[in-house]
Amino acid sequence: MKFCDAEGWTVFSQSRAMDFTLCFQDSVLTLIPNVILLVFLTPRIHKVVGKGRLEGIKAGALFHFKMLFVLASATIQLAILIKVVSESNYRSSALLSTILYLVGLIGAAALYWFEYFNIANPSVSLLVFWLVTALISIFPTRSWIQASQDGLSSPLALLKLLFTIVSFLIFTLENIPKSNRTSLTRHNAITIDQKNPSPETRSNYFARVSFFWLVPLLKQGKKRALRMDDLYSLHPKLLSYPLYLTTKAKIDAEEAIAIQRIKDDEERGVSNEGSKTKKGHINLFGTVLHTVGYSFLAAVFPRILYICTYYIRPVLFSSLIDFISTYSATSIAQGEQQAPWIGFGLLIAGINLSGGQKQRISIGRAVYANADVYIFDDPLSAVDAHVDEHIFKNVFQSILAEKTRILITNGANHLKDADQIVVIKQGRISEDGQYTDLMQNKKGDLFRLVKESEITVSKEEGGKKLSLSGNGSSEDDRSGDGEGASTESSGDEGTVDAESDEPRLAKRPSFKRSKSSRIKGDGDIELDELDEVDEEIVAKGNVGWPVYKYYLSSIGTASMIFISFVLVIYVGIKVGIQLWQGRWGNANDKLAAGSAQEHPENYWIMTYFAWVISGTLVLALVSSIFLIFLARRASMKLHSAMLAPLVRSPMSFFDVTSSGKIVNRFAHDVTAIDIQLPFVFLQLITMIFNALNIFGMCIAASPYFVIIMIPLGFGYYQLGGFYLVSSRELKRLDSAARSPLYAHFGETLAGLTTIRAFNDSSRFAVQATTLLDRSQQTSYLTNVSTRWLQIMLDFLSLIVLTAVGLLAILQRESANQQVFSIVLSQIGQLTAIMTQILSCSVNLETTIVSVERAREYSQLTPEARDVIPDSKTDEAWPQRGQIVFNQYSTRYREGMDLVLKGVNVIINGGERVGIVGRTGAGKSSVTMALFRIIEAAEGSIQIDGTDISTLGLHELRSHLTIIPQDPFLFGDSIRVNLDPFNKHTDTEIWAALESASLKSYVKTLPEGISTTIDNGGENMSLGQRQLLSLARAMLSQNTHVLCLDEATAAIDVETDNAIQLALRREFSGCTVLTIAHRINTIMDNDRILVLEQGQVVEYDTPQNLLQKKDSIFYSLAAKSGNAK
Repeated sequence: MKFCDAEGWTVFSQSRAMDFTLCFQDSVLTLIPNVILLVFLTPRIHKVVGKGRLEGIKAGALFHFKMLFVLASATIQLAILIKVVSESNYRSSALLSTILYLVGLIGAAALYWFEYFNIANPSVSLLVFWLVTALISIFPTRSWIQASQDGLSSPLALLKLLFTIVSFLIFTLENIPKSNRTSLTRHNAITIDQKNPSPETRSNYFARVSFFWLVPLLKQGKKRALRMDDLYSLHPKLLSYPLYLTTKAKIDAEEAIAIQRIKDDEERGVSNEGSKTKKGHINLFGTVLHTVGYSFLAAVFPRILYICTYYIRPVLFSSLIDFISTYSATSIAQGEQQAPWIGFGLLIAGINLSGGQKQRISIGRAVYANADVYIFDDPLSAVDAHVDEHIFKNVFQSILAEKTRILITNGANHLKDADQIVVIKQGRISEDGQYTDLMQNKKGDLFRLVKESEITVSKEEGGKKLSLSGNGSSEDDRSGDGEGASTESSGDEGTVDAESDEPRLAKRPSFKRSKSSRIKGDGDIELDELDEVDEEIVAKGNVGWPVYKYYLSSIGTASMIFISFVLVIYVGIKVGIQLWQGRWGNANDKLAAGSAQEHPENYWIMTYFAWVISGTLVLALVSSIFLIFLARRASMKLHSAMLAPLVRSPMSFFDVTSSGKIVNRFAHDVTAIDIQLPFVFLQLITMIFNALNIFGMCIAASPYFVIIMIPLGFGYYQLGGFYLVSSRELKRLDSAARSPLYAHFGETLAGLTTIRAFNDSSRFAVQATTLLDRSQQTSYLTNVSTRWLQIMLDFLSLIVLTAVGLLAILQRESANQQVFSIVLSQIGQLTAIMTQILSCSVNLETTIVSVERAREYSQLTPEARDVIPDSKTDEAWPQRGQIVFNQYSTRYREGMDLVLKGVNVIINGGERVGIVGRTGAGKSSVTMALFRIIEAAEGSIQIDGTDISTLGLHELRSHLTIIPQDPFLFGDSIRVNLDPFNKHTDTEIWAALESASLKSYVKTLPEGISTTIDNGGENMSLGQRQLLSLARAMLSQNTHVLCLDEATAAIDVETDNAIQLALRREFSGCTVLTIAHRINTIMDNDRILVLEQGQVVEYDTPQNLLQKKDSIFYSLAAKSGNAK
């Protein structure tokens, strides 16, 4: 028995052409796959077994087929072993080879068994083993066939051939993915919901490295436009939630260490002078929280309401299962036609709800929390007297009767029902006790507060007392024009009883959101007709030529002609370089043949470098001019074209467009236009000119290359067409998926206090990770599709280069080899250039989507013009301030229900008119119509005889003044907020602050009126922001019409009375429209306008309305304690 045959240990056989020796094959080639497998077999099996068996896995057809073929291959190797041993002169190397194969096959069978039942992904180790085994087995099969005189009739040759075939079959079966196992979970594992699991998780190694698992999605995108539901779920290893848990655990561990150190310092009596708590109720909240703990203090109700861009039901924060009782939290919605948290409805930061509706949703959220301690911060400031009494009776005194309730309020109408009263004055507790005890102190703060709220308001002029008992006479019974008559409603428009049962919903709202008119932002909520405004509108199909034309027009026609001209010069220089290289080569050939040297070597070198430097400079010139000047100018034009229509868009646009969508356009899309698009566009046109240059030179050198160019162009065209459609849709979905993430991030920051107070940070973190995964899902697939395209382009380039090389070999006798070498190098460049052209075309197609989205904003429908040149109004308009509503009706958007219906009202100049009504009756819509924030659907509004629809918006709004319910302040100094156009002196500003009862507070600030205010006035209380808005209004000198929309809702009664006196003094002679829920603030007004469901139901003097015991105004006054 010899180890090797006569050829010995050499590698290549001397007796067989282009073959290895049998000894080398048996020893070296056989060792490669088997030794590698055996080395990693034991640790791999140990690791797989340690993972545990997957649930619900059964042996399928694939398992049985593979095990059958593995046993077949082992049987063949056993037959080869018997045959080798049976021969008298067998080689020990062949025996060793067969034994190694048998051991390796047994190990492979064992590993496959465990991996099939324990691992979801295909086995990389087995895949590589069977591939190497199948390829290596070809050599001994070929050698045995050549060495045997009988050929395939030889038993060993036949067995070797069968083993090779079976090895390739097993390798093929190994490439077949296992059944969908993404939904299967292990014991004690986190369940991950993936509706459309990615094939990547169950694809084999070769499919993953070549990204071929993405091909089915690309095929689907070729047939129709992709949707988010079509996309594969994110790979489990890329999910953000496990990373969040890991990060949170580390942060919690560090915080635990810090808290322990603080406790140690407290035990040692260490104090920190800098750690002072915030003022007011935040201080109280912190104290109670520190004393009682999170488990008791869960339902905190901040005055600054937080309603996220999500469904209404999740806004309730807490599980409804734990709140099963005879009471229903929806009963607090009395006054609404439909309770806003029944069913599912979409809200965008509460922009489509009125102030009262927001408060009731927040109260319902707190009630559902079912906590032991409740803190309510002025929760009834935006609701009318009916709803105020109903909520207090049915929530605070009924549902929450057994709970600890802390009510922070500026009003005094519910103080007598409190068990204990704490009066805070200038940050200190001035009084503490029960209502009856504190009221006995005639000099106490509580007594003064209650009496001020009950004070009988006197007219500033005439001094005649106004009786609130309902029996007084009208002081100023105006006549004429019929405005003095009380307007009664008929039919279903009668008086609304707050105690009546709410109408039942016609049907349970479906979870599927449907199109709507609106939530009647100022009217009643209709959950069956909610706007679907959370989804970004995604365009579909090809990006049309108008989009490209729009971008090119921003660059400029003359600029594009100039760039094309310079690129032609660049291409000419490249042609000159090629021709110069040819001449240089010919001169060297002549010199080698013995001819005289025409020019010195330096001549050729210096001229060549001159050509190269010229081409480089020209290309640098093109790049600099385009990227620095033209692209920058185009980006600025596109940005301005987006911004100008946006700031001129009507409020209806912002009602249905979240801030996240707008930020997405101006962040992600503008960044793409600024950075990505110019580079892609310049590279594309440069490569096109280079390709035309090379293509022309190749055709001129050898016409046969047309044969290669045709399939080359066809292949690139088909590949680009297949990829382009899907990549474009992925890019659009990627851009749209960022909007909810941006919106959620912004809203989380805005509502951070509420989220933490409700101890609901974890749920918002989970929502953030979900939205992040949704965004990453599109981004990941976009990047993967780009990598797949690059691999396919490289593969196609390899085929083309191989074809060119074969053509050069076949024509080596007839063609000029020097020409072929130049052409071959040019073909190599052309392949790379065409690859770049296709890549740039795809990138341009996907990036131009950002221009498409920017163009959509440039086409937004704007509000009416700011200035109308032909307007004939006087500079002093309006002089009297008379306002006439003539059959006026309006809606928030086209196709929506009317929020004001046929309003006929005449408000004489200088009159003070109070506007009241239930929450959602349309009160704020009156001021919005007056400022033309919403346009008229029917009828008209006239001010001093001028139809406001004939005026420019700037001309109209600059002559009117409004103090809104939710005042907005800029992130600048107090002075700039009061006088943004710098028209007033410091003395006038201090006088306005004094009139608004804010001077003493501003004086305490370090920099006075130069103190900087945070964006939105976050470093000021709501009441202070309202006072600052009052001061700003008092600085206005050219107004004769003033609108107050709950301007003092967050101000205490004492300050409110002072403000009312200041308003009467500063705006005497002006027409004042006051929307108020505090009836006492409008009791001295000339007339009262009562609205119900967008219609005028009462309009008369307070005295006349109070004499009618069945009037709505009388019931409101009685509920608030202003009528007997």
